[in-house]
Amino acid sequence: MNTSSTTRAALAVLLVAVLGAACTPPASSPTASSSSSAAVASQPATVGPSATAATSSPSASPGAYDWSYEGATGPEHWAELSDNYYTCAYGVTQSPIEITGGDEKRERDPIFDYHAGTVRIVNDGRTIMAIPDGLNTIDVYHLSVFEADKPEPTLVVDSPVSYLTQLQFHVPPEHVIAGAEPAAAEVQFVHQHPNGAFTIVGAMVVEGAEDNAAWAPYIDAMGTPVGIEGVPATIDWPKLLPTALESWHYDGSLTTPPCTERVQWIFLMQPIHLSATQIDKMRAAYDGNNRPLQPFGTYRSLTADLKDD
Repeated sequence: MNTSSTTRAALAVLLVAVLGAACTPPASSPTASSSSSAAVASQPATVGPSATAATSSPSASPGAYDWSYEGATGPEHWAELSDNYYTCAYGVTQSPIEITGGDEKRERDPIFDYHAGTVRIVNDGRTIMAIPDGLNTIDVYHLSVFEADKPEPTLVVDSPVSYLTQLQFHVPPEHVIAGAEPAAAEVQFVHQHPNGAFTIVGAMVVEGAEDNAAWAPYIDAMGTPVGIEGVPATIDWPKLLPTALESWHYDGSLTTPPCTERVQWIFLMQPIHLSATQIDKMRAAYDGNNRPLQPFGTYRSLTADLKDD
């Protein structure tokens, strides 16, 4: 073969290689994925009478946008992991916060329509969730200011019925109550309205003298392996709540990606008492699954209901 023929052959091989590379589709990247389960809170699952037991959690399961509580995927980097997590760094009403007292305001206690029933215990790799099979709801009402010509304040529905989707815990607590001794843990009852809006009821966990029998089914499931679903348990939901319902109220966010805002937070003043052994079980399951405190800012208010009514 002469030099001219060799050159033409080499050029032909090169042309084929270039055309082949141009026609090969690029590999998909995590930020291009539209099916990540980690974005579940921005696309809420159906809740209400037609809901299924597989209600999704705002503590989303690991997916294309994996996140954690430390290192390169920890809280300070959440917004870098996905455009869906932009609010984690640039939101203006983020949670958790330091609760510093708040302006006293008369509030009607939330109405919990909770019932005993079966639950699924799920370890999503970041917390242990109890997901109810039955319907448990919360109504939140606000009382208007007193008017001279009315003996009682006007009752105003601030938000309609929301449905309990899960219970989860954080060790150490995510919120901090100014002036109070540090608590051992924080539990969060997550509710969601059919339109996607969240109402979260939080409470501190402190050490008590003996085991709390009502909490035993949840605490005893702390050893559930990651990714296991359908572990059966029965929880008497009304008995999980404190006896008094005085609370703080503020507008915040989910404390996990995508850090969705416009979340109504109700934080109970009375803590929940668990034994040292029960608290140790929670800590053994997860220790350090708490988002750092977020600035309170100037775009919201914190109110305190000091009357149990």
